[in-house]
Amino acid sequence: MSGKKSFSNVSNVHGNQSTAQERMFVFLRMDRDMMTSLTTLTYTVAFFSLCLIARTTTFFLPVITVFNLLVIAIERYLGIFYPLYLPSRKAVRWSIILAWVIGFLVAFIPGVTYTLLRAEIGDKYYTHFCVYNKTISYHKYLFWIFSLCSYILPSIVFFVITYRISRFLSKRPRGANGVSTTNKSDAWRFKSSRMFLSVIMFFSVPYLSWYLYTLTMTTFKPNIDSQIDVVLRYMFTQVILANGIVNPILYFYHTREFRVMLKKMLTFIKDRVAPST
Repeated sequence: MSGKKSFSNVSNVHGNQSTAQERMFVFLRMDRDMMTSLTTLTYTVAFFSLCLIARTTTFFLPVITVFNLLVIAIERYLGIFYPLYLPSRKAVRWSIILAWVIGFLVAFIPGVTYTLLRAEIGDKYYTHFCVYNKTISYHKYLFWIFSLCSYILPSIVFFVITYRISRFLSKRPRGANGVSTTNKSDAWRFKSSRMFLSVIMFFSVPYLSWYLYTLTMTTFKPNIDSQIDVVLRYMFTQVILANGIVNPILYFYHTREFRVMLKKMLTFIKDRVAPST
């Protein structure tokens, strides 16, 4: 009996040790699996966030430019037609800050609809494109909301304001030399109005082709090769970026202060670079 009892005690000891070891191995495997899962999750989030950050950054600056132009257009409209309701400088400053905040939130909407998709570019080669994800149905509604907020509705406001201000300026009384006459007390109302109208129109029109193409792709989902899609998007983007050259030309043409500043800058550079005699 004592031998059986001692054997039982030894068996219990070894059994407890075996159970403890098994438990330790299970916990080690569980910890490893959990760490692997967390690593995979981090990689997946980073892989997804790369496209999200890239697209949000791409949309952010054009969107806030549209909203800033919207603030300028409304300020010009009130200054010409309702000068007594013209907002203060502080209100305009806060409106611009609000335009930046809202612009970031609106730019985040289309970023969610894009994802990195694998595309074969040869027998042994492939790449990833950050393109619109057509597999999720509600993405097109998100993009329509973005288009309405960032382009369609602001463009309607731009068109109405541009039409009314242009018509008003064309009907102003003209002097003997054909130049519009303006009282000194009203000069501030019309200063730089034509320049801002030109900037607004030259900014809005180039985006039309990109929005029409993107809305067509998101709504009707035509089967277009991924490489052709990327080339078309790059073409539309280049047309949009070319607006960065047009705006300084408009500023230079419409504003005397810019011409004087540019002349002084060129004179300063010439004096510094030219050899002393």
